[in-house]
Amino acid sequence: MANFTHREVDKDADLEFGRVAHHAAYRDVVTRQFGSWNESVQDGFFRDGWNRAPHKVLMVDGTPIGICSSAVNQDHVFLSELQILPEFQGQGIGTAVVQELMSEAKKLGLPLRLQVLRENKAQELYRRLGFIVTGSTDFHVKMEWKG
Repeated sequence: MANFTHREVDKDADLEFGRVAHHAAYRDVVTRQFGSWNESVQDGFFRDGWNRAPHKVLMVDGTPIGICSSAVNQDHVFLSELQILPEFQGQGIGTAVVQELMSEAKKLGLPLRLQVLRENKAQELYRRLGFIVTGSTDFHVKMEWKG
């Protein structure tokens, strides 16, 4: 993996990159799961997530390649967003992001939780890192890692 870093997002300056990353990362999985892609609906999902929680811009050699968002709650750490541009997927970046969060959760003595769309191939990554399925919704699989 190249030189991976991350930085806090600038909500205004990084808005368009965040939208592009969201759409690029989700277009295939949304189309697989729901049969089509609706740009305006996805813009709404992006805006809701963007405004709900702080994000980080993921970077390789200084180039933005994705977005992530997580939160420390009283009883768990929650990974709410992890979106990597398709051309940078499969290079260990997602693994590095999740392992950082696993380390943080372990230090805090908390489990790390997430939910992922049922058709998202990222489930394979999470399983490989030791996450187990703890439940599901109509659209998502809920997963947890306990250090």
